[in-house]
Amino acid sequence: MPERRSNEDLKRSFEIAKKMQQRSKQKERETSVKYAKTALLILGLLQIGVGFYEGFGPLQSMIAFGIDVAIGGAFIGLYFHSNQKPVQAFTIALFIYVGILVLLAALDPTQIFRGIILKAVIISVIATGLNAAKKLPPPAVNNKKDDLIDDLDELEDL
Repeated sequence: MPERRSNEDLKRSFEIAKKMQQRSKQKERETSVKYAKTALLILGLLQIGVGFYEGFGPLQSMIAFGIDVAIGGAFIGLYFHSNQKPVQAFTIALFIYVGILVLLAALDPTQIFRGIILKAVIISVIATGLNAAKKLPPPAVNNKKDDLIDDLDELEDL
């Protein structure tokens, strides 16, 4: 007959299971933040690409080129800023992106429906990243080892 585990062993097992669940949730949040960061980078590069098209393509508009490159540069800057402060970077990015959409809709109401699926996806990805970034713990200051393998090693020692 198998040996019964003590209450302390059971308690440690539950603590380890809880840590595993917390780490899983944190990994999901980190993945959402990573997707949002990638969306910022892609959005910035696309905006710069559109700027080059407007500036050097058939339109030959240097004003549009400058505006688009500045907006693209802002999104790329926010991508790099999101490494240190993701909540702040994603909030600013959402305000800029939605502000641009509102401005374009005010100038030409048909802009609302052009590329609506892509616009919705971009807003959704950045908003999800913002929500996940809010739930991430601040960077750890201590050097305490908090590793699942160490926890399992402790159980084996019992």
